[in-house]
Amino acid sequence: MLIGKCCTRRQRVRLRHARLLSPSATLWLTTCQCSTDYLKLLSHGRIVSLMSDLLNRMEEFMEALQYLISGLICGVILFQTALVAPSLFKLLSTDDIGAVLRHIFPKFFIALLILGIALMVSALLVAGSFVPAAVALITIVAMFICYGIVPATNAARDTGRDKDFQKLHSLSVGLTLIVLLANALWFLLA
Repeated sequence: MLIGKCCTRRQRVRLRHARLLSPSATLWLTTCQCSTDYLKLLSHGRIVSLMSDLLNRMEEFMEALQYLISGLICGVILFQTALVAPSLFKLLSTDDIGAVLRHIFPKFFIALLILGIALMVSALLVAGSFVPAAVALITIVAMFICYGIVPATNAARDTGRDKDFQKLHSLSVGLTLIVLLANALWFLLA
């Protein structure tokens, strides 16, 4: 580190022990010419240090947010498939189940789509988070497809086209299962 000619030995020692200096502050130090500049430099170094800490904490928060969002996606899928749907089949008649599920599933797919978008945003804000971004893309595309085939699935059920209904329903279940597995296991690959 170069120090200007007017800096005293004591100032040089103080500058060496100032742990708050960043690389940009060190470059500024090369033009240091008096003790008032030294005080400005320390103030600048603290600001740079605080900004650096803030950015590091923000990145840690975004990484934790990725895990939280993936957990929410898994939780919503498991809640819907393990609790809501079986309970409806036990408590309601066949006609009532159809009406309730037709009301719930589009919202289910939209909620997962929104969570997928939130996961994508948080993945894009963290440097080097390719795997969460890929999982977010899988979630977004799969839930968009699932939401898009809801009217066709309902129409196939209404018109008695059981083969078409089974294909569309299997596609929806398969895509939801892929989203569940991707969100439950991506952190093992990261």
